[in-house]
Parts: sequence; structure tokens; C-alpha cells
Amino acid sequence: MKLEKITVGTYTNRKLKSTLKFPIQKICKKCKTIYDCNSKKDIKSLLKCSKCKNDLSYVDENSLYYTSEVIKAVLSLGKDLNGKRQTKTFTGKTQEKALRKLYAFKDTLEKTEGPIVLNKATNCSISDIIKHLKKEALQMGRINKNTFKTNMDALKRMQKEKFVNKSITKVSRADLLSYFESIRHYSESTIKKQYEIISQAFAYAFYQKIITINFFEGYNKIAMPSSEAGSEPITALTIEEEKKLISYLANTPDSTCKHKYLFLLQLTTGMRIGECLTLSTDDVDMENGKLSIKRTLTKDTEGNTIIGTTAKTYSGKRTLNLNTMSRMALEGALKNYHHNEESLLFCKDDGSLYDEGSINSALKRICIKCGIRVRNYISKSGKDETTSDVHSHMLRHTFATRCFELNVNIKTVQYLLGHSSAETTMDIYTHISTEQVKKEIQAINTLDLTPIIKMA
Repeated sequence: MKLEKITVGTYTNRKLKSTLKFPIQKICKKCKTIYDCNSKKDIKSLLKCSKCKNDLSYVDENSLYYTSEVIKAVLSLGKDLNGKRQTKTFTGKTQEKALRKLYAFKDTLEKTEGPIVLNKATNCSISDIIKHLKKEALQMGRINKNTFKTNMDALKRMQKEKFVNKSITKVSRADLLSYFESIRHYSESTIKKQYEIISQAFAYAFYQKIITINFFEGYNKIAMPSSEAGSEPITALTIEEEKKLISYLANTPDSTCKHKYLFLLQLTTGMRIGECLTLSTDDVDMENGKLSIKRTLTKDTEGNTIIGTTAKTYSGKRTLNLNTMSRMALEGALKNYHHNEESLLFCKDDGSLYDEGSINSALKRICIKCGIRVRNYISKSGKDETTSDVHSHMLRHTFATRCFELNVNIKTVQYLLGHSSAETTMDIYTHISTEQVKKEIQAINTLDLTPIIKMA
């Protein structure tokens, strides 16, 4: 892939002061015309004098703006299909660090073959368009490597269908309806991913005037099919199950249960497993009882588990106050800490990362011993096997459920879980335990409705 150029240097950043008092006057130094700015928008938009065309961006710079210097390395990616220049900027404390980030990103582009330039005259397919859109999104930082890999895997599964690989101009509405009908036995999340991919391809082709009709718009648009499989309700451990698990973890020696402090931390903080597995000793402040969550596990474009540079969402970056049990869990983890390059609290003996699959397997083995959600099944080889339906994310659900049972404010739970909105918290965690239902029913039964009944 050919990239146009790389530039690196020290740049001045300007940010309008938050303490500005309006109206503010800008005076053209050339013709002395006075302009009244009533908002920050006016200041930003008023760049030239309407009379003499003189530059006004310099006016009162020191009094209007905070200025700071930042080292940037800028990679030019060429132009998109609309002729707009595309760049990717990396910052660092030194030029060397900024360039290191840039070259790491450049290596990623080369592994994914860089951007695909689609020619409107060619018979581009749904597959061609999605590769272009997703690679461009990765280059511009709109999606991460893990999301890119997930999209490419979904596309790979779809490429078995002929209509995905033929010119999008020749794909009929009947082709699409037939395909969506054939995948209704898939899970709701799988159907949603494939529907989004195909509809994105049609939206792009329509916008670029490659096709004249978008089957996913208008009164007769193709709606996302419903799943016949349904969706499994999100469950949490009951109080009794949680007590069983905590008792086992607390009373089993560290040498026999190496993940005990990891599971206890999840149960008492509601952290995602990926967040726990990237915690470093620097994130723990035992003196002040604080735990900083800054990043999570993710995957690169080849599907390898790596440490992400950020949390799952903006709100995922948070600081938790430790309670008695979470403090005990961290104290145990620190006691068993062994030095590794990333200073990770939870990692293999050689310092390499655990993957979620191995953690889930370990938790299932523990729950089988405790008799929690155990069931028998017949394996593919025909053998009778035993497993547990408990997985590590269920510990997060359990923490959230206990919070709701204790009437913890929804905004507080949202912050603790690192959700971007309270709606997300409510949508995912509003399931309630059987014990809570019984308690609420008992409360209703205590109401004395006799006078009302007599009046009726």
C-alpha cells in the first residue's frame, strides 16, 4: 500500500476559554470595522472581515484562547472516493513516541492491505463495499481492531452466498428476502450483525449512485428479520448460589484455586472480565481505597488477544471505591503477584495474557464442584459430559442484580458498571431474582385493602 507522506513536528493547539464573557468585540486592524461576537460560535466562524477580507483569526488571541504545544505525527492516507484528503494523527511526549504509534498503525494497514479504492464503473459487490468501509473505519479510528475482526469474520461467513459476491447492481430484493428467511434460526445478535452489514453496503452504493434503489429505505424497506431461536434472558446467581461460590473461593487454598481473587473481584465490583485481566499494580491504590479502570482486553486484526489502549467505552474509564470484600480480593491478588513486563495482577506465570475462554472453563469447573447450575449433556463424540451454565460475565450480572435489590440509585449502578447511559443499564440488568419477586409480593400482601373491597 502506498502512503503519500509522513510529517512530524510540534504544533500549537488553541482552545477557547470557558470563562469568556459575551458580547466580545473583534476589530479589524486594517479597516477598523467592529464585530460583536455573542457566542463562541461567532468567534470561531468570524475569520475574515466582510469589508476588506482581512484575516480576523489573530484578534485578541491571548485573551480568547488557551494555547498549548503538542507533538504530532501525521500520516497521509491519500483521498477517499469523494476526493477528500484523509489523515491520521498520533501524539506523544516526544517525536519518537508519536512516530512509534504511527508506524504501529501503518503496519496494521499493511496487514489489512490498506484502503480499497472502488471505481463506480466496476461491478463492485457487497463484499467489496464492506471491506472498503470497514478498513476505512479502522484506519480513521472509528472502530477498533477487535470490531474490525468481528466484521470480517461475519463477512467471511456470508461470502458462501452467491449474491454477496456478485455485482450489487444485480442483487434483487427476492435474493435478500430469501437469504434473511434462511438465517432466522440464527441468534438475534448474529442476524442483527448480518443485516447491518448488508444494509450498510446498499446505503453506500445508493449514495455513490452505483444503484438507483436502496431496498433498505422507504415504505417498503426490508426490515430486520426476527430470530426463531429467541434470546436467552440475562441471568444472575441467586443469593444462595452466590454464597456457595464465595464460600468455596474463600476457603480454598490459593494453590488449588488460582483464579479465586479474580472471581471475588468480579463479584464485588461488577467489572468486566477484560477489565480485570488488564489491571496493573499501578491501578491499585490501597492506601486511599481506590481502583482505576483504564483499559480492557481486545483482539487485533488477526484475532489475537491483546491489551487495549482504552476502556470498552468512554464511560468504561472510571475509578471505584473499594469495599471490604473487594479490598480483600485485591490484597490477595497483590500477595500472589509475580513480576511481569506489564505489571499485570492476573496473568500466566510467564506474564502472557489469559483469554476469556480459559477463565470461563476454570469458573465452570468450580461451579460443578459447588453444584451451581450443573447439567449433563452429550458431547459431539457421544460421551456423557457434565458442565455448568455459569460464565464469568454472569458475575457482573450478579453484582448489578444485588445493587438493584438493595435499591442502589440507577445512576450509581451505571457508573459502577461503566455504561455510557442509564438506559443501557436498565435494558440489560432489569431482570430481578426470584427472592426479590417473593419479597415484593409479600409487601403487596401486607396492604390492608379491606375497606376498598367493602366499598366496591
